[in-house]
Amino acid sequence: MKGKRVLIFSFAYGSGHYIAGVALRQAMEEILPGWDIHHLDGILESHRRIDRITADMYLWFSRKGHIHWKLLYENPLTRSRIMKLIMRLSLNREMVERIRELQPHVILSTHFLSHQYAHVLKRKYGMQFKHYMVITDFEIHPIWIAEPTDKYFLPSRWSLKTIKGLKKYAITGIPLRKPFWNPPDRETSRRYLGLGEGKPILFLNMGTHGVMPLRDAVELVRRWGNRFRFLVVAGRNETTYSTFRRMLERGEMEGKVYSFTEDIHHLMAASNLVITKAGGLTVAEMLAVGRAGIYYRSMPGQEKGNVRFIKEHGAGFEANNLKKLEALLRNLTDNPEEIGKAEENAKKLGRPRAALEIVKHVSHETG
Repeated sequence: MKGKRVLIFSFAYGSGHYIAGVALRQAMEEILPGWDIHHLDGILESHRRIDRITADMYLWFSRKGHIHWKLLYENPLTRSRIMKLIMRLSLNREMVERIRELQPHVILSTHFLSHQYAHVLKRKYGMQFKHYMVITDFEIHPIWIAEPTDKYFLPSRWSLKTIKGLKKYAITGIPLRKPFWNPPDRETSRRYLGLGEGKPILFLNMGTHGVMPLRDAVELVRRWGNRFRFLVVAGRNETTYSTFRRMLERGEMEGKVYSFTEDIHHLMAASNLVITKAGGLTVAEMLAVGRAGIYYRSMPGQEKGNVRFIKEHGAGFEANNLKKLEALLRNLTDNPEEIGKAEENAKKLGRPRAALEIVKHVSHETG
């Protein structure tokens, strides 16, 4: 088979869209080694100040601006032709030229902004390519749906309940990186991480976005240290990392503390419970390893939609503040069978090989 030139196009508003792109590249390299694969991120590789500003604004919305994000997400303007025109007029011309120079046969996108690039490249410059959209949240906002798109890859059949009249789709799951394709079991991951027998393990995934204020996280660990060992991932937040490292060194907590790690699949698999944000990619990772998540302080809009999906299927839990989180932990530690049920349901929903399935669709339709 003659190799095609493929552009994987992401926008790093948060990390999920970019990581989904990485997963697709890994899957293409696995299945289609003769194809010419490129991954372009419209934020990380942009030289425009406005792109960095908007990416920082999104992080602020995620951490502190939930009310503002709700107003934006639910605004009818975001569903209108006017919004599409605004996005089209604000395209990064450097990105347009890079794609024109590349001349891809296929554009495989993980963010809705790529619609407008595809529109301009086809209508203005007459380029011919297949354009596929990989939707990375379980609840689909109408802004994801636009022409020209040859097919949409959806996280779940449930997602069809959240959007009307969608055609040209395949239900594949959200693409996950190679370590999730064959998820480890709990005992394997505990051995890998050097975790012996002991108290149950609670994974606090603070991450880039800060799943909870540091003060609340410290209070949680101090209050529940007699019931749990903790795995803490601080992301790139040096203050968070150093705070928990000191607690570990002083014997105020039992477990391990990480800044950034490539072993997130092992940390999830090793745990009895995971406190994390409800981003679409994170939820998909949790389902892939079959673990019960406590989704904390979810953003209105797409994260709340992801939590609705989880709760309707009994595959996890939600808490909106520290008081409710501790009440939930008390209930779950007193009734561990509830965790077991959620794990079973999560495993049934998981699609660990979604990236490979998407690539097979693309190969069949374009190869």
